[in-house]
Amino acid sequence: MNGDTLKNAETLWYEIDLYESLALISERMFKAAAQKDWDEFFTQEQYHQEIDARLRAPAADNKALGPNDLKRKEGLIDQIISTDKKTQGLLQERMTVLQQGIGDEMKVTQTYGSQTT
Repeated sequence: MNGDTLKNAETLWYEIDLYESLALISERMFKAAAQKDWDEFFTQEQYHQEIDARLRAPAADNKALGPNDLKRKEGLIDQIISTDKKTQGLLQERMTVLQQGIGDEMKVTQTYGSQTT
């Protein structure tokens, strides 16, 4: 295998590795949201954004994936989308709770005025 072929193979594996990492991080984000561990959720979200940025950056030697790698990539993307949808449901529930709490606080403030100490 010559140097260029090896470099292209490493680039392809690197892309698949990034998708595998993204799938793992998406799962960690879901678990953190389910456990209401928001510090961990936001830590994982930061990793998610970093990997997403790497995947969106144009590769110098962007070659087409082979059929097996393409199938693996598609499976990982499906897994990521599925997990992200479940996470989004948990986040929506949390947003509803926070909005209700803010609404209740505003009602108290309107009724009794601002309490400054």
